[in-house]
Amino acid sequence: MIYAQPGAWELEAACRGRTAEMAIPESRGRTTTAKRLHLLNARRICASCPVLRQCRAWALTDPDPVDFMVAGGLTVHERDVIRGTSRRQRHPIEHGTHSGYVQHHARHEVSCDACKAAHTRYTHGGAA
Repeated sequence: MIYAQPGAWELEAACRGRTAEMAIPESRGRTTTAKRLHLLNARRICASCPVLRQCRAWALTDPDPVDFMVAGGLTVHERDVIRGTSRRQRHPIEHGTHSGYVQHHARHEVSCDACKAAHTRYTHGGAA
């Protein structure tokens, strides 16, 4: 997969050197107060950025070049909505694997038989 590289404008970005502040914190599917405050801070950084427009155009390329951060003032989900894509489309389930079982669970789906079998093998010490 080839990811788009940012342009020279990146040198002027308000977030330059602030990756930790721009990263979207893991919350295991729940939106916590800490996560909301973290995202609000990232959006404030973006709002003050002199190259917001260029960053947003870059962040909306496909595949998403920064699928773990706020970029162009947008979260991954917001960028997916604008692009008309979803994480499911970008990351298809690997059926018949423990990873596939976990992906079904994360999407609140009923696991397919192949993924259930792989999960059973995984939890009982077999390879999956």
